[in-house]
Amino acid sequence: MFLLTLLLFVSYSGLASGDEEAAILPKRRRPDTCQEVVETLDLMKSQVTSTNLYIQEIRTTLKSVTTKMDRLEQGLKNVEENVDEKITELTETVSEAIEAA
Repeated sequence: MFLLTLLLFVSYSGLASGDEEAAILPKRRRPDTCQEVVETLDLMKSQVTSTNLYIQEIRTTLKSVTTKMDRLEQGLKNVEENVDEKITELTETVSEAIEAA
């Protein structure tokens, strides 16, 4: 549908712009116009392809960052658990020392 709309727009754009040659000889301009449409579509295809590759690269980077963040979060939980254990041990040691004194 888009391609048909684009072809119609390009083929009649000369008529709407007031170009006398286009109004008199629209059939003669069509091959050039069709070639321009094909070139435009080819350019759009290459840009879409490069955009898709760029988006895939972004997704890969985001997955990598997510994985690293998950590992950092797990490491932080481990550190927190170790700190809690050490504080508990230290509290018990201090309590025992106070009771013994």
